[in-house]
Amino acid sequence: MRLLYIAHRIPYPPDKGDKIRSYNELCFLSRRFEVDLVCFYEGPRDQNHVQKLQDMCKTVSAFQRSLWTRPLRLLAGLLLGRPASVSLYGDARMKRKIEQLIAEHDYSRIFVFSGQMLQYVPRRLLGRSVIDLCDVDSHKWDNYADRLPFYLAWFYRLEARRLLAFEKAASAAARACILITPSEVGLYRRLGGTGTLLCLGNGVDTNYFRPSERICEEGRILFTGAMDYFPNEDAVSWFAKEIFPSMRERFPFARFVIAGSNPTRQVKALTRIGGVEVTGFIPDMRVEQAKAHVVVVPLRIARGMQNKVLEAMASGKAVVVHPNALGGIDAESDRELCVAETTQEFRRCVERLLREPGLAERMGRAARKYVENNFSWERRLIELIPPLDDVKKNDHAHGAPAPIASARMPLCEPPAQQNTQTRTATELWSRRSHFRKGVF
Repeated sequence: MRLLYIAHRIPYPPDKGDKIRSYNELCFLSRRFEVDLVCFYEGPRDQNHVQKLQDMCKTVSAFQRSLWTRPLRLLAGLLLGRPASVSLYGDARMKRKIEQLIAEHDYSRIFVFSGQMLQYVPRRLLGRSVIDLCDVDSHKWDNYADRLPFYLAWFYRLEARRLLAFEKAASAAARACILITPSEVGLYRRLGGTGTLLCLGNGVDTNYFRPSERICEEGRILFTGAMDYFPNEDAVSWFAKEIFPSMRERFPFARFVIAGSNPTRQVKALTRIGGVEVTGFIPDMRVEQAKAHVVVVPLRIARGMQNKVLEAMASGKAVVVHPNALGGIDAESDRELCVAETTQEFRRCVERLLREPGLAERMGRAARKYVENNFSWERRLIELIPPLDDVKKNDHAHGAPAPIASARMPLCEPPAQQNTQTRTATELWSRRSHFRKGVF
């Protein structure tokens, strides 16, 4: 059976949050469907990865996003009342390609990764579409506005309002909408989101991320992430300026290593603080993980589930994390990781782990075991089958192959309908289908 997968960013290499998720989704779906992938890429380095995806998919159509047209698209979006996040991903070439593919294959199922890409799905096919929103992005824009000067905050709040309206329209029209944690589903409901909302948490490749035999470097404190992403920039700035200096007075050998691509000017400026290093792009982050004594995740602005936390835990590292970055991770504090919210709490947790290497090792072992038991990608992604399987049953009625057996999964319902029973996805979706006949 054929499936159209539309993504806002090329899902390879899996080296940052959204690409890790989309790549694993694509791997899973390509074993069950013939997948036509349509996506954007950013530059020559991304273009070199298309071949890897062609080995996995039936066809791959990748389009480079132009830097030069972005200001015009942003302005047009503002004038037309559209969310900037949507306008910036408008592209006539991609639109034509998707129209061509739909004309050739008349897909019974379409998977859309990231809400802004729903603009490419014809209205008549919205009911066949499953959208992975991941997070409530509109709320993230409001969070940004709280930390920006007033002359920028107004734009971010405007984007939050417009994007929320777009998200709500998308989830109401689509077959199903996926969010990454129950708390995101609850937030989206409170903001007025409707439709069938499903929870699908992240996983981690525990064969790829595993404890290294290399002995860690004493006092090496690590943060990983794309360093042109505002929440990451805010996190390392807070740690480097307000937490690390006084810590280094007691531990002169301590170093704070910021590892990740595209560091901004503000991030690079942190190297003026004694003991702070900025690496830039790292081809294999496992090398940095292996050297780390402690991994810190001081994300004060965070949505969904943080891959950097799961990867560090899978690598057997002691992790100190802000509670905002713990979405979907219910590890036991002080045993499987450390949770710290204030400057004083962060400093106290990191200093204790630097002072007691044995504690850091025990916490790393417990973290690894926790991830092994709870975050298999295969176990997580089986939850994608029911919404897609439902369409296949409709196809089967018209002579198509029989559907894949469905898995058990929780359906995140509106608060008034929540209960403690777990029912099969077949039961949930067959009940829903009585109210959706004629949607195609």
